[in-house]
Amino acid sequence: MRLDVFRSDTAGPAEDRSIAARAWDLAALDRDYEALLTTHAPALTALRAGDVTGEAALIGRVTLIHDFRPIVFADPGLPAEPLPDNWHGAKVREVFLDSLELSRDTARAFADRLIAGA
Repeated sequence: MRLDVFRSDTAGPAEDRSIAARAWDLAALDRDYEALLTTHAPALTALRAGDVTGEAALIGRVTLIHDFRPIVFADPGLPAEPLPDNWHGAKVREVFLDSLELSRDTARAFADRLIAGA
């Protein structure tokens, strides 16, 4: 078995941001997160208001998961300090989790009706 260990000391927040920006295209990733928010945040507002049908809940869940997956898999999961200012990733995760929670029962009931042929 082989174990490689990497140790590094920080030269400060500015240098940490510089290294992160060179290692990952954080600006593009943040734009993807922002686009996801623009697309899916209105549906969360409707879910919170109870203004979503079963069909819309199911379609919204599937679409949200489909749109979220490639972005989150590209995210290196860095702590907040080296990320750009106004990073949208945390807000997207909140929208994602809240949307899934609020749409679960309505979407499931609709899917059950579809499966039952009702």
